[in-house]
Amino acid sequence: MFITIYRATYTSELLIIKSRLESEDISCLILDENTLNSYPMYSHAIGGARLQVEEKDFMKAKDILLDLGYPIQEIQEKENWLDRVNQLVFKIPFFQKMQIEKRLLLFFILIILIVFFLTYILNHL
Repeated sequence: MFITIYRATYTSELLIIKSRLESEDISCLILDENTLNSYPMYSHAIGGARLQVEEKDFMKAKDILLDLGYPIQEIQEKENWLDRVNQLVFKIPFFQKMQIEKRLLLFFILIILIVFFLTYILNHL
């Protein structure tokens, strides 16, 4: 499970931190990166981009960020269900190049269509 360790207004700051963490073999994700690169004015509305690390690597990543001079959020965010869905959907190659909003919207539409289709078939057997 991934947890947020740092937030930034712009993704460029997170890319530097991500590079340093990955050099220490810590898996990282930057959430909302594509959205903010496409629409930087959304940054304050969505709370900026989020850097997440695996829960098992949190303490090591925290020490690295403190050494680099970045303050760590006191309360780490556990990922919500929407973040988990996004991580699962992102593994499907078709969805990877889409912005997060489009990716999740299309995924939920597909799920709804599948449910309606299965319901229709089961009712007409």
